[in-house]
Amino acid sequence: MSILNFLQIAAFIIFSIQNSVNSIEGVAISEYASTENFKCLKENFTIKFVIVSAAKNGTIDDLAKNNIRNAYAAGIEDVDIKITINFVKPRKIVNHTP
Repeated sequence: MSILNFLQIAAFIIFSIQNSVNSIEGVAISEYASTENFKCLKENFTIKFVIVSAAKNGTIDDLAKNNIRNAYAAGIEDVDIKITINFVKPRKIVNHTP
């Protein structure tokens, strides 16, 4: 099977699934968004939920509280938070005792 045939089949499957699945639209926010921004998203793009970045690598995002309040004020009822944790690869511990 050629790559072109594979891509055509994959596109057909994706479009078929897309039309048969009930879905809702949402947005993830990591920058400040005003109440007006959230109202615009809700009215023009049918946004039903918001995911607010609340912390990254142990540092709390100061904008999270305002973004959550603004989303609720805009009438978006489903507001969740995202906490990002980056894990580091552990170093090999070498025992130097004789």
